[in-house]
Amino acid sequence: MLSGVKKCAESGDIKGLHYIFVDCLDVDPTFEKYKSDYDYCKNISGFLEPYQELTPFTFDKNNWNMEYWQHLKTDLTKNFSDKRFQHMIQVASVVNADKIARLIKERNAANTPNIQQVNKPNVIHERMQNNTVMPQSSASTYDQSQILEAQRRLEEENRAAEMAIQEQEKRRREAMAACTKEEADASKKAIGVVAAVAAAAIITVAVLIIK
Repeated sequence: MLSGVKKCAESGDIKGLHYIFVDCLDVDPTFEKYKSDYDYCKNISGFLEPYQELTPFTFDKNNWNMEYWQHLKTDLTKNFSDKRFQHMIQVASVVNADKIARLIKERNAANTPNIQQVNKPNVIHERMQNNTVMPQSSASTYDQSQILEAQRRLEEENRAAEMAIQEQEKRRREAMAACTKEEADASKKAIGVVAAVAAAAIITVAVLIIK
């Protein structure tokens, strides 16, 4: 489980979870990194809301563009329903198709060393039986560098996902702080009005007494 999701889930911070999943399909449009976390959060009381009609869904993929995507994200902040989120997963597969292709390619490349490690002893054994010397291949070196590069990109992707969660948490705290400040200012104004009314009343009483 991603650390940001775990923190919000354990503290019961539903709004924080919503912030994370509103942006998760921009971070990882394959939804691979978030799926298990989302399935877990669906069982948290209050996480999912009953579907409300806001921007009408369109199922014509020709209209699945960034403008439509932004409307869906905005609506998700207002009504975090599973129906809307599942539709967004489908739309993300179109609007972020290039990123999905790149991520899948990098993940497949990063998993290649495990396959090579399993097959390598058999290759060495066969060549020893044939009394042949396994040559040092420049192609093998190139493949290894490609694998290392893919692993590096995946690590960066993981860091980006965590940073995105941290940024979402920061925005949430700032929004809460702004609301608190507005409430405090309103309270000060109310106190000022009460004080002014009280002062006016005292002055009126004093005038009446003098008269």
